[in-house]
Amino acid sequence: MGADATVVGVSQWHQQQKYADTPNTSEDDKIHMPIDIETFDSAPEDRLQHSEETNADRVMRFLATHPDQAFTQSEIRDATDVKAGSISVVLSRLEDRGLVRHKGNYWALGDADEVAAYTGLSESTRAANDRFGEEDMDEWLDHAVDDEATE
Repeated sequence: MGADATVVGVSQWHQQQKYADTPNTSEDDKIHMPIDIETFDSAPEDRLQHSEETNADRVMRFLATHPDQAFTQSEIRDATDVKAGSISVVLSRLEDRGLVRHKGNYWALGDADEVAAYTGLSESTRAANDRFGEEDMDEWLDHAVDDEATE
């Protein structure tokens, strides 16, 4: 997969992916991403109101625009405005997912196939949620089989 395909894949990924890390919450720190008109027309209003870019999104977008370079944590932090106390955790989580690589003091975009696979999974999940609605864990548990009751 070429660098252009990686950038497109990461671009799709970061527009849909929600990470458990804390999104930037001050008005000055928010980055709003454009959405396509189909999403605008079909998405529920509450989905469109929660579109803040996470710290992980910022890091992935930055690294995807520089796929042939590696950066130190401080360089990534400065380029993305991720807070100093968050950058290490964000990079570690991304590394755990295979989306970034780490060697010595440097970090780079992960293997293109890993990034593309994760992008595909994220897009499939988003499409299923759009079509069927997001899962309600309590409702799922109400219908789940209780292994202890069947023994």
